[in-house]
Amino acid sequence: MGGALSRLTSRILPRGIILLYHRVAEGTRDPQLLCVSPENFAAQMQVLRSAYRPGSLRALSEAGWLNPWPSRTAVVTFDDGYADNLLNAKPILQRYDIPATVFVASGFVGTRQVPYWDELAHLLLRSPSLPSRLDLALKGGLTSWDFTCEPPVESSWTVLQGSTLARQNAYMVLCAHLRLSPPSEREHLMTELRNWSGDIGTKTAPDRFMTPGELRQLTGDGLIEIGAHTMTHPNLALLPESEQRLEIARGRARLEEMAGRPVRSFAYPYGCRDNYTSSTIGIVKKEGFACACSNFGGAVWFGSDRYQLPRVLVRNWSADEFASKIAGYFR
Repeated sequence: MGGALSRLTSRILPRGIILLYHRVAEGTRDPQLLCVSPENFAAQMQVLRSAYRPGSLRALSEAGWLNPWPSRTAVVTFDDGYADNLLNAKPILQRYDIPATVFVASGFVGTRQVPYWDELAHLLLRSPSLPSRLDLALKGGLTSWDFTCEPPVESSWTVLQGSTLARQNAYMVLCAHLRLSPPSEREHLMTELRNWSGDIGTKTAPDRFMTPGELRQLTGDGLIEIGAHTMTHPNLALLPESEQRLEIARGRARLEEMAGRPVRSFAYPYGCRDNYTSSTIGIVKKEGFACACSNFGGAVWFGSDRYQLPRVLVRNWSADEFASKIAGYFR
């Protein structure tokens, strides 16, 4: 009975949708399909402005029975904190007057660090030459790759295409392994890989995060809000509660110090249901966040858990494909 009532209510009451982006960029290697080109992003924002009601995450999270959000509300969010959110995405958001929230992993801001998936892409896929062999002790035993005579991987390759080369296989295996590793193990393995490779080609400007000054510039006119995304982007479910609390609280405190603004919202790194726990949700609530976003699909309505808000991951779609994809969440 309860499930039937919930389904009926969700059909009658206004729905919203939270869109999840990472980067607005082109001309960069994108094996994880995180980039939307500026051209396609502008076309997508035009669809939102003409066919939906763009709104802020704050308004969506504060809505209730007495102050419902308008039907067909669409909210734009970004994860991680890449510099192209400011350089490429913000001018387009300003053009269409569309608010957004950018969830920032604050430990990367103002540093030359890049997330492991970017560093691995440059090291394993892009480097013109590698040592002929890589042997790593991973969970389950010794894993080895032979890179003899292998050229760099074509820039158009993505993880959805699978692996035919040792470089591609190593990238996919190590990304999966590091996603399931706590921060200390992750950094130990990345240090081992840097030493093995000679640290070639791992830090390049196109993949950099914002500086503190750019963070303030991003939020200066009030169109874009900053949300917390931990310090180092760990898989929170792997950490004890004390370390989760440090990642969440310190990540927020550093953002507030750099941006000079309060941070009210949070997004779980990776964001699938197995990347955080009930304890994680409890910490987020206790820290006083107004809401938290996940990374599993679905529309938002009044019955949605404000600390597990679903989001729709957006790819590099044309305007027509984008319109078709998101229309299904309002049927």
